[in-house]
Amino acid sequence: MALGVGRGPAVALLTIPITIRFVPETFRINDRRIDYPGIAAAGFMLVSFVYGLSRLAHGPAAAAPLLVVGLAAGVFFVWWELRTDHPALDLRIFRAGPFNAAVIAGLAFNFLSAGLILILSYYATVVRGYSLTVLGVLLLLGAAVQAPAAVAAGRMMTRTSARATILLGLGLLAGATGVFATFGMGTSIVVIGVGIVVLTAGLGFIEPRRPVS
Repeated sequence: MALGVGRGPAVALLTIPITIRFVPETFRINDRRIDYPGIAAAGFMLVSFVYGLSRLAHGPAAAAPLLVVGLAAGVFFVWWELRTDHPALDLRIFRAGPFNAAVIAGLAFNFLSAGLILILSYYATVVRGYSLTVLGVLLLLGAAVQAPAAVAAGRMMTRTSARATILLGLGLLAGATGVFATFGMGTSIVVIGVGIVVLTAGLGFIEPRRPVS
């Protein structure tokens, strides 16, 4: 782990020239003002909700006040964004069907990728007693699958559409959840590997396609 932490800054520095060379400048509207009330309300809402949900382990009474505060901040955020001339998030964008589809795909991507990988980590090390080396090999297997899956997804998108590519990715994620649901004390390492392969293939088909959907 120490070796990985030591190499982290070097890898981060390596990404700087790559970003300068290949990432285009973001289009900016120079006369647009920053929506400080909207940003503050959104941040307050998210912090209250996240901390409130974490307090559910101590009972509903411990979480309810924070969740109510988060809900109130969310209501204010929507009210403010609909009335200000320079909203941080123009809510009219949600009238676009393709954008909503991309948001839903993004939610599925984030929840399933973070959730299932977290479950895998606990399952492999705590429930099954595998070493961290075995867990690392499983995650490397996933990375080895996700990279070519992303390349294949790009080719599929040029031949079909971003929508079809994302739907295939979502189908693979659904299949991965089914495989993970079968995990038990006697599940073989091969089945666990299959679950990882299906999951990361789905992630590879979804992640690069969301911005263009």
